[in-house]
Amino acid sequence: MTGQVEEPHPPHTTDDASGPDVSTSAEGDPVPHTPHVASFPFDKPDADAVLRSSDNVQFRVFRGILTSVSPVFSSIFSLPQSSSSHDGDGTPTIDVTETSNTLDSFLRLSYPFPSPPAFTSFDDAKRVLQVIHKFQIAWHSSLLVPALLPHIRENPLRVYASALRFAFDELALLAARQTLLLEDLTEWCEELRDISGEEFQRLLVYRRRAVAAVTTDMTASWCPVWKCPKRWAWLVCPTCTKHRSNCHNPFVCACPTVAEWFAAFWIRLSTVLRATPTAAALKLASVVTASRTMGAAVNCVTCRAAIMEEFPRFLEVLGDELEQRISELTLKQELHEPLEW
Repeated sequence: MTGQVEEPHPPHTTDDASGPDVSTSAEGDPVPHTPHVASFPFDKPDADAVLRSSDNVQFRVFRGILTSVSPVFSSIFSLPQSSSSHDGDGTPTIDVTETSNTLDSFLRLSYPFPSPPAFTSFDDAKRVLQVIHKFQIAWHSSLLVPALLPHIRENPLRVYASALRFAFDELALLAARQTLLLEDLTEWCEELRDISGEEFQRLLVYRRRAVAAVTTDMTASWCPVWKCPKRWAWLVCPTCTKHRSNCHNPFVCACPTVAEWFAAFWIRLSTVLRATPTAAALKLASVVTASRTMGAAVNCVTCRAAIMEEFPRFLEVLGDELEQRISELTLKQELHEPLEW
């Protein structure tokens, strides 16, 4: 037994004898003939194992750390090592197929470092997800999600499909939540080839439930009295609201009335939330612009003051409510109900 995880791609020797002392991998990347040691902290001379990347970089690691998080590494390090699988000082050496960049990021997630690695692209991040899946890492790193957040925002569909492929359920849910800001889910990405029709259907059902969550019981007269004991001015303004003819106490009545300017805003907001059913939609340009320009259309002194003083608080409370409703949704829902839009 050599202790190798996978045989690296055999290098192709260059024909130019006067050229640099490198070979070319199957992917066309230069591979130096002479291995060199990785940078800190994977250069410790007292390390008891070496992982050698496909581009010939040696990562000096400690078995105890890797075996504590990965049953695959436990099995690898338990294998008898031949003399050819040791480096110059006798440290057992394991050849892996990952490049040094991918291996470095993977190890920084495996070691107890205080900050996450930085992924320059989602392709880099996806390679690390694949390695974590390959070695069956038995923890959920609090560093992984922060490192992926920029890519979740930029590529939610790619992250969703990749997370399902590599069995990262929590990551898939975060990506699914980010897709709620997409008005169109038909944009193609290669990662969709890696998931089943049922898994994509779950994303569509999740979106439909999100639309229902942010529209059910949400009307222009919505007023969370437990969060804001004083009713919003646009619900009680005696000038801008209209009450039934038999209503004699407009300040405590149950008439479903609201100022016309706010009703118009709510219609615009409802349209946005049906297209992008998430609390983050409140920060979209269409909503922000509408809320900022209402003051010019309000002739009522009471309502104009309310827009300046109460409206920011209203959007904050509304955002909290929408966030709470969305947070209760999961991807583990039955799919027998027909989709309705």
